[in-house]
Order: sequence, then C-alpha cells, then structure tokens
Amino acid sequence: MREELEPCPFCGTTASHGVVTEGGEANPDFGGHFIQCDNPNCHGCMGLRFACGDDPKPHLAAAWNTRAPTEALTERASMAAEIERLEAERAEQWRLRRERESERDINAAVIGELKAENEPAFPRPGFDNPAGMQDGMSLRDWFAGQAIGAIIAATSAGQHWPGAGRDDDRPIQDKMAADAYRIADALMTARETNDAR
Repeated sequence: MREELEPCPFCGTTASHGVVTEGGEANPDFGGHFIQCDNPNCHGCMGLRFACGDDPKPHLAAAWNTRAPTEALTERASMAAEIERLEAERAEQWRLRRERESERDINAAVIGELKAENEPAFPRPGFDNPAGMQDGMSLRDWFAGQAIGAIIAATSAGQHWPGAGRDDDRPIQDKMAADAYRIADALMTARETNDAR
C-alpha cells in the first residue's frame, strides 16, 4: 500500500519517494531510499534509509509526515517575519543615510561653485564657513546695489528707460532691478577678464 505523503513543509509542493540508482554498488548510497520535494528549487529531502529486511518506505513516510506543533510553526514564521522586517528597516536606514551623504556632498559642491563664481563683497581672510552663510552679500549683489541707485536717479530724471529695446510688460521696478543686475554681470565679466583694469 502506498504511503500518502504530506506536502513539503518548506514550500508546500508535493513530495515523492526515490531510490539512489546512480553509480551501482560502487556508490555507498546505492539502493538508499529517500523522500524529496518535487519542487526543483526547494531541495527539501529526507536522509537515506536502506532496506534491511523490511520496506523502508513506511518509515520514511512517517518521518516525512511528522510536523512540528502548529504553535511552533507559527512562532517560527513570526520570528522570520520580524527578522525580514528588521532587515528591510536597516536597509532603508542605510539607503536614507547614503542619500543624506550624497545630498551633503552635492550641497558642498554647489556652495563651493557658488562661492567661487560669486565671491563675497566683503570677505574675511582666514575665515572659512562651509555653510557659506556668514559672508554677507555677494560681490554681484553689491555691484547691483550700487547700480540701482544710479538707475533710479536717471529714470526719475528721464535719462534712463528701464528695459529699453526689449518687449517687456513687467512693472518698472522689476525692469530697473533687471537692468541693475545686467550692469552687475557686466562688471563681474570685466573684472574676470581684466577689461576694466
């Protein structure tokens, strides 16, 4: 009579009896009976049992069909789920840490580029602030601040037309501010190329 086999306790797939036939008698496992999961990716298997005057299949089936108490299985599954959750949480923490480090590197690079391109108007030699928050206005802003006073005076006297030559419907104060920064940019360019020296 064929012994009914419980599904594989690891993956739930059906299981089957097997006998080692490879290698002939030169193989010490030759003739050994076993039970293994039918899922080729599972590898669930019982150890070998040899026929010693009796049929090993019932003994193998009884061992295969033995299951841990439900409470133990539930506890093991719960522990496995908790371990998986903790590993996922740790992986997420590492991901966030790498993102923060990457953001710091990017911010430091951007600040470095901005400080190089738009140096402070009144630098303090020997003082290096990585955050770039203590150097006050930039040189470009200072140039624009100097230009805006002259632009306002010239506009009031009818000697300057903010946004002249451009199709621009913005308020006049926006046009004057834009003109001030155009002058500031020209001063920055002249300063870099020594055209003004």
